[in-house]
Amino acid sequence: MNFSSQETVLESYRETSKKSVRQKSSEIGVSKSSIHRILRHSQRESCIPSMIHAINEDDPNRRKEGKQFFEWYLEKCEHDAQFPGKIVWSHEAMFKLKGTINLHDCIVTGQLQIHIL
Repeated sequence: MNFSSQETVLESYRETSKKSVRQKSSEIGVSKSSIHRILRHSQRESCIPSMIHAINEDDPNRRKEGKQFFEWYLEKCEHDAQFPGKIVWSHEAMFKLKGTINLHDCIVTGQLQIHIL
C-alpha cells in the first residue's frame, strides 16, 4: 500500500463517509481490505449513518430542543474548528444531520477510542 492510496482513501472519507467500504472500493480502485487497514491505522472506522428515530411535528418539545442544540453546536463550530473534537459523545443519544435522534443505546465511534471514563 503506497502513500498516495492512503491519502486517496482518507480524503474520500473526509469528503463523505455515507458509502460502504465496498462502494468506496469500487469508486476509488482500492481493495476493501486495504481500505479497512488504512482506516484502522488512522484510528477511524467506516460507518453508514441511518435514520433511527425521527423528530415528528407532533413532538414540539423535542423539535425545539434539537433545533436549539444544533444552532448552539454550529455556532461553536464556526468560532472554534477544534470544537467537535472536544466533545465526548456518549451512547445516550445520537443526533443526525437529517434531524433525527436515536435515544436508545448505540455505539458511537470516532478517531479516538475511549475505553475508560
